[in-house]
Amino acid sequence: MGDASDAIAPMGVPVLQFSVFLQNRAGSLEALIQLLHQSRVELLGFSVQDSRDATHRDQRS
Repeated sequence: MGDASDAIAPMGVPVLQFSVFLQNRAGSLEALIQLLHQSRVELLGFSVQDSRDATHRDQRS
């Protein structure tokens, strides 16, 4: 019997992380996920961050 590493199939080089900016519109995230699925990209997880502070200048200055 082999060890646990025998059960792991070799895969292509994975992309560990990338950033995508989407409009805050209904369906934007779903459209992105569908595009990834059609391109045979397997999405294992994601996080959402409000980037308003990074993309809009502070009007008080």
